[in-house]
Amino acid sequence: MIRQTSMNAYASVVSEGVEGRQCMIILNTLKSIREPLTFNEISTYAGVRLSSVTARVNYLVKQGLVVEAGKRKDRLTDRTNHVWTIKKGENYENILSELQRRNGEKSGGCCD
Repeated sequence: MIRQTSMNAYASVVSEGVEGRQCMIILNTLKSIREPLTFNEISTYAGVRLSSVTARVNYLVKQGLVVEAGKRKDRLTDRTNHVWTIKKGENYENILSELQRRNGEKSGGCCD
């Protein structure tokens, strides 16, 4: 069962547009590093909490914007993990534009 405090925190994140900003930060990080990254690496490079990174990447995967790109050792932990990248063929600028539009509306960020 989901606790009320968790639901309240999630509602706050959605209403403040945090999800959309986090999605944009993660996509920008994947684009700028130019190689697949683990959740932990995304978290470190983007400055976003690991739990938020996993939620946002999972959303972006469901939307077909990010894909799993195999496994390798995480540079920070030396443990083998899945790595993620922006889906080839996606128009990155259109993706960012749509996320910015949604974020500006504060209608649930990237995770409507």
